[in-house]
Amino acid sequence: MKSKNWKYVLGLSLTAFVAMGILVAKTVTQSGSHFDNESIIVGSVQSSYIARDINLYTESVPVIVIGSVAKVGEPYLRDDRGLTSQQNIQIRVEEVLKGDLSISNLSILIEGGQTVLVKDEQKGVVSGDDSAFFTIGENVLLFLGTNSYGDYVVFAGPNGKYLIDEQNTVTSIGDFEMPLKELRAKINAALQNSTNS
Repeated sequence: MKSKNWKYVLGLSLTAFVAMGILVAKTVTQSGSHFDNESIIVGSVQSSYIARDINLYTESVPVIVIGSVAKVGEPYLRDDRGLTSQQNIQIRVEEVLKGDLSISNLSILIEGGQTVLVKDEQKGVVSGDDSAFFTIGENVLLFLGTNSYGDYVVFAGPNGKYLIDEQNTVTSIGDFEMPLKELRAKINAALQNSTNS
């Protein structure tokens, strides 16, 4: 197996392991808090992330794009995915830094970003959660991986999403700030290094 494939598999395995641990821990700790036959479970796959490393992200992901958020769907549940909320996000792609250069629109999935209410064996996503991960109209640079179902997801949770302002400054969680030109150069250098390996 090639070295970069091994790193990708290892990174995804580690992310999945941490995500499952967090999800199980939250379910176990919150399942005891019943009020009138209700349970509230917060499934937050997005809270598990790999620490910021632009080189690792660039080498690990199949797709890196720059674009704008065109649509933010309502959160929902799927019976085949347990108590993890789902939310579809549509991205209008302006530039592909890595991946299929013909992509112009992309659908990505946010998993576990919303609160789930279970009452009398019925389950649903609690409305009014204001912790929106994406906002319509914002300009973004995204590192995208895939989940076990083949859906595109933001790699490394919130660390894989970068906002681009009018001055082409890129920001992300953890007080990250850098000119887009500089971030693009780091990504291009990492891409060049991975093709030379």
